[in-house]
Amino acid sequence: MYRIYTEDVNRELIEQIVADSFDGYTLLPATGVWKGAREQSVVIELSTEDKARVFETARQIKAANKQEAVLVDYVADEAVLV
Repeated sequence: MYRIYTEDVNRELIEQIVADSFDGYTLLPATGVWKGAREQSVVIELSTEDKARVFETARQIKAANKQEAVLVDYVADEAVLV
């Protein structure tokens, strides 16, 4: 499972970027803090083993939001669709 943390701006564009690369994902609202400044954030959860595609998606989101950085987190787990 990968998570991409980004500022919650350009939501429609963020969703389009993710949808263009992944068939399914989850968006979670969050409050983030970057260098002492609070911001409304979104966490994008992706159940995939395609690390390269996750990082390319994160780079596209970073550029679209004009951010200094976005966080990509990897969580080792086993997910099963029931």
